[in-house]
This record gives sequence, structure tokens and C-alpha cells, in this order.
Amino acid sequence: MGIAQTLWLLILAGLVLGWLRQKPGLGECVLYVTLLGLSLFLTIFECRGRYLLLYAPYYVIGGVLGWRNLYQRLARGRG
Repeated sequence: MGIAQTLWLLILAGLVLGWLRQKPGLGECVLYVTLLGLSLFLTIFECRGRYLLLYAPYYVIGGVLGWRNLYQRLARGRG
């Protein structure tokens, strides 16, 4: 369980990093707002984690985009 929770926290941190980006693209904005709305809806009305499994690939994509943006920002700062 520790590895799964660590991966989930890394994905959530990537989502936050992507959300804090200065100029995200339109597609990224749509993804982040959709995931925020989905998370709020499931938290308020369903209260079951099993429904999040359906949308797990979208969370992973958003998390990877956030970490990629951080990597690009750091690479530009060094070069």
C-alpha cells in the first residue's frame, strides 16, 4: 500500500504543479478543471473511491503533464 499511496501523492503533486503553470494551454486547462470538478462531484455525492478508478488514466496524464512542465522549467533555467 505504501507504494500505491506514494504514486497517488506524486500524481496529485503533478496536478498541482500543472495547475500553477504560468501559461497552460487550453487543453491543459480543460483537463485540470474537469478533474477538479470530477473530484468534487465524487467527493460530495458518491463518497466511493471505486469511481475514481474509471478516470485514473486522466489523473495520470494530468500528473505527468505537471511534472513535465516542471522539468522543462528547470531545464530552461540551467541552460
